[in-house]
Amino acid sequence: MWLCWVLLAVPLSAERSQLFEEVPEDVPLRQGLVQHSLHEEEPFARDKGQAVSFRSGFTLGQRREVNCSHEKEVLKQVLQSLATINETRNGENLAEDHCTWKGDDFNLTCQGCEVISLEMIPVAIRFLRQGWPKRRRKLLKPVLPPMIGQLKGLQELKLRWYKVRGDISVLAPLVRLRKLDIQKSWLTGDISALSNMTRMELLDVTETQVSGSMQALVKMTQLRDVYFRKAKQVEGSLDHFRGLSKLQELVLCHTQLSGDIKVTKNMPDLSKIDLAFTDVVGDIGVFKGKPKINFINFRSAFVHGNIEIVDSLPGLTHFDVCLTHCEGDLRHLKAAPGLRYVDLTSTSVSGDIAVFKDMKGLEYLLLFRDEMVSGDIRVFENTPRLKKLGLRLTNVTGDIKVFRHTSLLDKLHVRNTRVFGDIKVFEATSMLNNADLTDRCSGDIQVFQTLRRLEKLVLMSPKVYGDIKAFAKCPILEELDLTDAPVAGDIMVFNAQKMKPSLRKLYLPRTKVTGDLQNIIHWPKILDVEFMGTEIYGSISQAWRGKLRELRTLKLSASKVTFLPNKTELLGLKELWSRHLRKSKKSGKRAEENRLMARELFPSLSVLDISRCPVNGTFEDLITILASCVHLASIIAPDAGLRGTIPNLATMEVTVNGKPSVLWRSPLTTSLQTLDLSNNNISFVERFPDSSQAVILMNQPSLKIQPGGLKRAVLRDLYVDLRGTKLADRREASWLLSEGVLEISRHRSMGEASKSFSCYGLANTALQVTSSRFAPDVLCACAAGWYGRGVDCRLCPPNTYSHGGNATECMPCPDNSTSPEGTTSAKHCECHYGSIYRKTNATSERERWACGCQTGYAQKDGNCVDCGDLHLDCSAFGLDAEVALPRPGFARLRKGQTATYECMPPKEQRCNLANQSGLHIPKGGLGCAEGYRGPLCVDCEDGWHMDREICLKCNSERTWQEILLVWASGFAIVVGILAGAMYFRRQIAESLVAQPHAEGTVGVLTQHFSTTLPVLLVMCQLWAVVAGLARTQHFETSEPEAGHADDADGWEVQYVETLQLSVVAIQDSLNLQCLFDGALVRLGSALASPLVPLLLLALCAVLELFARSYGIVLCLQTLTVTFVGGASSCAFILSCHHADGGGEDLGEGAFRKIFPTLLCNESNTLVRYVDAVGWTAALSYAIFIPLFLLRIFSKQHYALRSGKSCAATSEDNGRDLVVRLMNLRNAKDALKLEGDMLTKRLVAAAVAHISVLVAGRVVLKLEDEKAVVRMVEGKSHRDKGTADAVEQYLGELDEPGLMFHMETLRAQTIMQMLTERCRIQELESQDRLLAGSKHVLFQYALCCHVWMEVVLKLVAVALVSVVNSDEGLKLALAVTLAMAAMVFAVQPYAQPQANSLTSFCFLCLAGASLGFSFHLSWLSRSALLAPFLLCAKQALWPDSPEALAVRLFQELEPKLAELQQGAEVELSAEKVSFL
Repeated sequence: MWLCWVLLAVPLSAERSQLFEEVPEDVPLRQGLVQHSLHEEEPFARDKGQAVSFRSGFTLGQRREVNCSHEKEVLKQVLQSLATINETRNGENLAEDHCTWKGDDFNLTCQGCEVISLEMIPVAIRFLRQGWPKRRRKLLKPVLPPMIGQLKGLQELKLRWYKVRGDISVLAPLVRLRKLDIQKSWLTGDISALSNMTRMELLDVTETQVSGSMQALVKMTQLRDVYFRKAKQVEGSLDHFRGLSKLQELVLCHTQLSGDIKVTKNMPDLSKIDLAFTDVVGDIGVFKGKPKINFINFRSAFVHGNIEIVDSLPGLTHFDVCLTHCEGDLRHLKAAPGLRYVDLTSTSVSGDIAVFKDMKGLEYLLLFRDEMVSGDIRVFENTPRLKKLGLRLTNVTGDIKVFRHTSLLDKLHVRNTRVFGDIKVFEATSMLNNADLTDRCSGDIQVFQTLRRLEKLVLMSPKVYGDIKAFAKCPILEELDLTDAPVAGDIMVFNAQKMKPSLRKLYLPRTKVTGDLQNIIHWPKILDVEFMGTEIYGSISQAWRGKLRELRTLKLSASKVTFLPNKTELLGLKELWSRHLRKSKKSGKRAEENRLMARELFPSLSVLDISRCPVNGTFEDLITILASCVHLASIIAPDAGLRGTIPNLATMEVTVNGKPSVLWRSPLTTSLQTLDLSNNNISFVERFPDSSQAVILMNQPSLKIQPGGLKRAVLRDLYVDLRGTKLADRREASWLLSEGVLEISRHRSMGEASKSFSCYGLANTALQVTSSRFAPDVLCACAAGWYGRGVDCRLCPPNTYSHGGNATECMPCPDNSTSPEGTTSAKHCECHYGSIYRKTNATSERERWACGCQTGYAQKDGNCVDCGDLHLDCSAFGLDAEVALPRPGFARLRKGQTATYECMPPKEQRCNLANQSGLHIPKGGLGCAEGYRGPLCVDCEDGWHMDREICLKCNSERTWQEILLVWASGFAIVVGILAGAMYFRRQIAESLVAQPHAEGTVGVLTQHFSTTLPVLLVMCQLWAVVAGLARTQHFETSEPEAGHADDADGWEVQYVETLQLSVVAIQDSLNLQCLFDGALVRLGSALASPLVPLLLLALCAVLELFARSYGIVLCLQTLTVTFVGGASSCAFILSCHHADGGGEDLGEGAFRKIFPTLLCNESNTLVRYVDAVGWTAALSYAIFIPLFLLRIFSKQHYALRSGKSCAATSEDNGRDLVVRLMNLRNAKDALKLEGDMLTKRLVAAAVAHISVLVAGRVVLKLEDEKAVVRMVEGKSHRDKGTADAVEQYLGELDEPGLMFHMETLRAQTIMQMLTERCRIQELESQDRLLAGSKHVLFQYALCCHVWMEVVLKLVAVALVSVVNSDEGLKLALAVTLAMAAMVFAVQPYAQPQANSLTSFCFLCLAGASLGFSFHLSWLSRSALLAPFLLCAKQALWPDSPEALAVRLFQELEPKLAELQQGAEVELSAEKVSFL
């Protein structure tokens, strides 16, 4: 009967034909099976008229008579090698026709002489059909013979479950093979031997030992079914199946398969795919739209995708994507109502289980750990065939009463869900085998007494009740877990005869069960027992010997078990018996081994927990009876009443296998890992177990450790917990600490409840101790406020304090202070005024502390005042306001003052004592940084020189020789540049003889730069002036951000300031401050800066007396270069510092900028001298120089008034341009035009019209008081290709009349400009002022625009004056923007480029004002660079009609006589352009 049970339990393969399907009653069982097997698959091809024979001789037609001796002989040898068990084995009584051979263990089919089908029937199947024989024959070992390859016609070979050995390589010749089934056979070999079987339709190597790559299947294009389940040595990729488009069933689970499942897209007939436990990847969406698929299994594969593919698979019956990355909503499963098996464990699916409501055929449903699954289990009322349901760790809910209709339910897992209900429902589930229920279930466990098939029950619910005797009638119960369930009963019920062989795990912690521990010896297969917190009692005895051979865990914590028996039993148990302890382990002593096994105690025990049990014995007794346990790893026995010694397990004196043994080494030395004996009374440790990882001996009253034992434990990093344990001998502990074997932690912790001491811990985490009980003299010291040594500490009396440690006495509080008893620090002593502070220069503890003002305050007039109000740095205790350090950025005006003021930028550099040492103020008490002195540290010390308001240390090694060498080098460089310029100018002049056009180009460029460079120079000088806004304007912050230089102190500012050509810049380069008294040098250079330009003007006036008009020329050029610098220096002389760097008024402390030691309200000789110089220079720059320029303006106005008496008209007759002069009737003081004067005016008018209206080569001729201009080559203004911006704009307006009018006006202006130049040249011999200012007047389009010179000088004076005011930014913007608008509107200069550049320069000065005021370096630097870029761009188009007219007029002046005689002069009226 036992064999039948085994065979029924073996799951028959579902992939192929079932061996036990029903067969018609009129057909014998064996014959029916054969026919069913042959007709189950698609029949192989048969030709009509051919005979097919079965082993029974049954034929379907007449077979042709053919000589088949060879085929017969091969078949005979094959069957003999396959070890058949009938007469064919010996080859006797065989029929002549091999197709009619009979056999109980094979079936064959022929086609002619050829065997086309051979099936071997396994012994178990054959005996199941025919019955087991009364006499068992000795079975031979079948082998697959090599001669099977000679059966060339073989098309079908079935060796399923047939235990045949051999290599499949012998099948290589069978190229016509269509079906090969070797499932569960013992064949081996490489499947590459089958690669030539291109007709193969079915290949089944399930659970065999074949190996190789699946690449061998590439040529089998006819394959329909492939089964490689559990062929673990086969490897390959799904890419090898890319060409197998006829596949219907693909089973490759438990193989070494990889690849992407998208390969299956080319398999339209695929119905079953099983790739579980493989390494395949891909999206399961590839199966969408394949309605033939009914079986999908990807368990533990690396696939992903959405389960919505089920919507297109209505015939799906098996769906397993357990442990994959699939997701989706369960509602998609509704499209497959025929589902029988669903496993979505540990996926990301979600949804309501209501989708399974109408699946009446559902048998298996597993949704473990799918937390997003919810719903009510009522849906399973309509699933009567449900066998296995797993919903653990989901959010499902409902009453388990729904399972009253599922009589076939075999496994139910609903733990960690919200399922509830009465377990009485399981009365109807007689097939229940495995139940894991939630803690919300309730009811009487009596219901389980009817479940005969119950093997496992987990019911950890506090709502169940009953007596455990209900399980006495469960014959195959293996595991019972009723943790925390209030069930009762005696464990004796598990001694029932029917249960003894099955029970393996019993978990009853914290229940109400009772009984004698002795009962468990009746459970021979028990593995784990947990009785924690129960009423179990008793102890072990000698009856336990030889029992419980498989027991691994025995947990009896908090029970009533005493464990140790009485003395008589204890003596018997101390005799150790174990087959593992035999000295001789040779074979042949089975009887002795059995005898020892019958006396062994706990041979497999690994965990013993008797914590809080009333053991009340010695540890030596406990460890002795357990000394032979070879697998015992943990002994947990805290608070068990144990006492005595932990012996040396390597040198025990015991009786082993009936023989006394001295120095016996227990197996526990290698197996014991954890030993917990906390809260017992262990007094001595001979040696810690060698193999243990943790020994816990907490709260022992007095423990002594064998000398050297603690060191060995520390060195091998053994975890030893001695917290709360007092060492009886502390010498070794102190030695380990002193030698550094044990490291002390960095932090202390308070000791016992009195907190009179504190102790360091150990840095070694493996050794846990209570410092005060381990080594108090080394680790502990008195706490603050106490004195003494170690843990023996006494409280400090009043008016004293102690910092702690092992102090022998307490220290007295400072003078004028008191304190209560137990004061922990001098800081806690209360001063009568101020507070306690620590002296830095004290030599002893008694002198280290004193009373004074606390941090942030200073003593002033007997009170502590806030240092923040005084801008003092009171970071130390006990400071006076007169000596406290000013904060960085602040300084005093005078020595001894209590208040400080904010310094001028850069204040952090100027007023910063961070690097100074000492508490008292150095440098006269002002608070200046090294190198600075004076009020607010604006002056430099001796040995330092000032460079743009920053004091720099002088180079002591620099001498007059070096300075002279620098100046000589600079002079040599300038001379070299000038010489080179003259040389190249001469070379250019020589080359112009051969290139006249080049002469015009060089002249135009020279004229362009001679006009624009002075404009750029003035712009740079004014840019340096507005740089002062960075120091006077306070927007958001008065200083730039940390790490950034002040905009006014940028590297480019100091170079641009040198363009002002002031005396200050000269003395900086000569380093005179380091050679002489720096203060006097700075004072002298400041006074000389405004006077030197005036002195140069005076020298020019003297020169004018000796050289007519030459002095005036030099005077005007000097003004252009030095006016801005002189005016700026003049403003500096007269200015005072009335406010500090933060804008706070200095009041009476205001001082001079030029000489900080002088107060602004002070009156003495030096002050009067400085004021005299300053106001004299101011009147000169603001009044006298502008009046001089106004004189030039008035002079030219009266001189040129008489020349404005005529105008010019032009007429274009289509061929020539005719220009005539017209007298103005109302012109006063009009000159009579005749002779050369008339000729010049007429030529000037013609040239003006030519420069504006003509482009190209022309011929000019004077006749009858008119000028005729004839085009030779070029074009007129009507079709010119180029035009300036105004002309292009007017052209776009499409108003030719307006454009012609504008051109005429421009021509009139040019004519007036040329006429005025002629008039000035006529008058220069009569008036030296006009002669000297000629070059200035010629810069303007009309000489009357020379008033712009006056305006420019006044603007410079205005900017110098406003930059130091509080409204400096607004005023600077008003001045610069107004000038930009004025120049743009008036267009005063003769060159249009100069007008554009001047207007743009003032716009850039406005931008620079904003940049300096808001500390935007990029804006101020861009404003400096932009005019130079514009000038460079203008150089590409340097010419203009005005410049062209001047050149043409200069060219015609030598030819006036010829023109008066009627000669024709050819001119080139083309403008110079480089683009």
